[in-house]
Amino acid sequence: MDIDVIARIDKSKRIELHGIKLEGACLQENTGYCLAGQAKHRYRKRGIYEEIFEDRAVKITVHEKGLVEVWLSTSDKPMGFHQFDRFQSWMKGLLDFVAPWSWQIKQIGLNVDCRGLYLDGVSSIKLSVFRNAWFQMYQRGEDTVRFETHLCPNMALDEALLVLKQIVEIDVPPREPAYHPSAPEDDPSVR
Repeated sequence: MDIDVIARIDKSKRIELHGIKLEGACLQENTGYCLAGQAKHRYRKRGIYEEIFEDRAVKITVHEKGLVEVWLSTSDKPMGFHQFDRFQSWMKGLLDFVAPWSWQIKQIGLNVDCRGLYLDGVSSIKLSVFRNAWFQMYQRGEDTVRFETHLCPNMALDEALLVLKQIVEIDVPPREPAYHPSAPEDDPSVR
């Protein structure tokens, strides 16, 4: 996309989180073992808990060895940065047994919905060229095309929040016109 087109996108409303997976580690050594055993749903030394955050499903898996995985499903209801900031505060409060410094983003999906666009002759386009990133676009409704980027960054949560905040809050400056030297006969300094 041309930088002028990117500059016109209202990023605070258009770039949204499409899905996210976080991982953390329990503060106490046997917390994972206790929580995995107490869960209503258990699977292979893991306890699975289900919560709801602002009408979005949150799946929390606690492994006996202390690993905690959190999946936030936002495909049908993407969220902006401020909603995600509220989510991470809610999650840290709910899972206060996880070491705050251990939270890592393991997978994140971003999307942009562009109205007035149509895919002609294809239902979707996918590009998977890296092991930790893939892209797709597809028709979402009659006049909207969704562009998705999925990444596996393995990044600290606090660092990821700073990056996401910059994506949302920094405007791309309009491009300056290209420099064209004046012809010698038009330049008053050349006589």
